[in-house]
Amino acid sequence: MNQQSLDTLLLTALSLGASDLHLSAGAPPMMRINSLMEPASADKLMPGDTADAVAALCNDDISKRIAHKGSMDFSYAIAGQGRFRVSVFKQRGAFSLSFRLCAQTPPDEAQLGLPEAVKALAGRKSGLVVLSGIARSGKSTTAAWLINNIAATRPGHIITIEEPIEVLFRHGRGLVNQKEIGLDAPDRLTALAASLREDPDVLYISSANDGETLSLAIDAALGGKLVVCVLDTPNAAATLQYIVDVAQDANKSRVQSQLAEALAAVVSHQLVACGMHRVALFEVLLNSDAVKGILRENKLPQINKVIESSAQAGMQTFDMALARRVVDQQLTLEEAESAITDRQKFRHYLLELDR
Repeated sequence: MNQQSLDTLLLTALSLGASDLHLSAGAPPMMRINSLMEPASADKLMPGDTADAVAALCNDDISKRIAHKGSMDFSYAIAGQGRFRVSVFKQRGAFSLSFRLCAQTPPDEAQLGLPEAVKALAGRKSGLVVLSGIARSGKSTTAAWLINNIAATRPGHIITIEEPIEVLFRHGRGLVNQKEIGLDAPDRLTALAASLREDPDVLYISSANDGETLSLAIDAALGGKLVVCVLDTPNAAATLQYIVDVAQDANKSRVQSQLAEALAAVVSHQLVACGMHRVALFEVLLNSDAVKGILRENKLPQINKVIESSAQAGMQTFDMALARRVVDQQLTLEEAESAITDRQKFRHYLLELDR
């Protein structure tokens, strides 16, 4: 598979609205459309096809890294048409490739349906904003909107640390420097430690799923930076528990105390199928005196109660968000069924919103 045929396949996937494209020996190219895997053609790929695709994509440096590590993530672009996050790995002795299809430009606010409390985070000067959710839940899209909005509306220095770069941001009123792990820095921690010496006002970390990264992120937020980071955790309670759990045992109490001061918000993401498209749900936890107390006293199971009782402050659970989508006729009750967490509370929210 040469570069021209690979580009054609990627652009076809883009035109069909696919989120991912997978190339593996012994199977046809497969696209993920609305969460379902579908073949892009009837022809099965051979090991030589996937090896050729890797050769077409990789320079000598990336090829050496793949040979050493067995896998590699990097970005690939078709000028003016598409940008892709590429994962190359080996299985059963042959190369496989996974492509995440990225937006060419930052997302439009009207399409996202962000709650007002989430939009307001773009105006913060400091604090830790955690965007959480499982894979393909929309957290990177929210991050792209936040960073683009900040760059466009206020002066400052934004540094992103991405694995790899997905959306290219333009300098607006602010200056944006984007670092890609593997290309601009050898690893996340090296990139983050260096960035803290480079006069940032805003830091964006596209993956912060380890204790050392999270510790540096909290320190930066306490030091007056706005830090936006992404975690692969499903909801606000699990996110806070994860941050505390990945700290070294000797540091857990310190992390809880620091997190109580540094945290600005946790925004968790979920997508619900609605016909041929998906509707976004957002769980929103904003830091408050009640949240600080829970963190300091290690009473994280009480987080959901705080969210439920703080709707006036802009907080909401997934069930609250789901009920609003139903009342606004963006989802039917049947479509909402699979996403309900607590049926009794969901029905209560429906009745409250219908009044």
